Amino acid sequence: MFLIVKKTTPKIAGELRKIIAKSRFIKISVRFMKLNLGIMITTKCNRACPHCMFFCSPKNKKAVNLNIDKALKFIKTIPRMVDINEICIYGGEPTLYYKLLKYFISRLPRARRIQILTNGYFKDKKQLNKFELFCKWFNKKNNFVKISNDKYHDIFQDRKQLNELIKIYPNLVWKRREDPKEFIKMGRWQKHPIIFTKPVNCILRIESINIEQDGKIDFCCGGYSSAIGTIKEDFQDIIKKRHKFLKFLREKEGKITHDTCKRCRQYFSEYFKTSFDTRWGK
Repeated sequence: MFLIVKKTTPKIAGELRKIIAKSRFIKISVRFMKLNLGIMITTKCNRACPHCMFFCSPKNKKAVNLNIDKALKFIKTIPRMVDINEICIYGGEPTLYYKLLKYFISRLPRARRIQILTNGYFKDKKQLNKFELFCKWFNKKNNFVKISNDKYHDIFQDRKQLNELIKIYPNLVWKRREDPKEFIKMGRWQKHPIIFTKPVNCILRIESINIEQDGKIDFCCGGYSSAIGTIKEDFQDIIKKRHKFLKFLREKEGKITHDTCKRCRQYFSEYFKTSFDTRWGK
């Protein structure tokens, strides 16, 4: 017996969990899952960092912005039974579009946590004031603005100024300090001599999907995997494809570890019978 649930209330969801837990005959098309949803709203940026995974730059004339309304239409297909653990909005530089951000965030479904990633660069007082006003608007429980924290961002960040703002707004925080050896070889960083050596947990072990700026949907860290669909599709169809590929990957690898990344592209091409998307690097 298959139970397909698209809409419900938290109370009914709780009761259904109890029934399904006791039954050997009921399965659900989308499991009671905690979903991490990544959303890349733009490839436009106000800096051109040497380790950027997506070739973002102020001079990028081919910069693309996500069609917000189409993305929201796709997000609405996520069943209420799915527990959205985190929504992470990134770019490019999301803070170049405050009106777009407010429009988008105010229409997102409830999530345990919403976070926005920023490089923390503001060329003048006017830009800093706009950022402060946004932090004030966004300053709600479980909402966070995370500032990039590594030696390449240190060069242009006014850390003293940012630390003053952090004292005022509890939702404004530094990201964990990152080591260049953790950066994935994508975008401009793929030509850098530093070797990717530090082990990072493979994101495939987490229920996650990423909506990219062109409407493609990836199951990995934005572009490192290839697209398994687009925002024109239904969420349940995307998740089914993800789960089937994950089963195939486990049959090939046994246990999924960080080392699996080296072979994931080969498996992807083999399973989906398509060439791997290399828009962010080979």
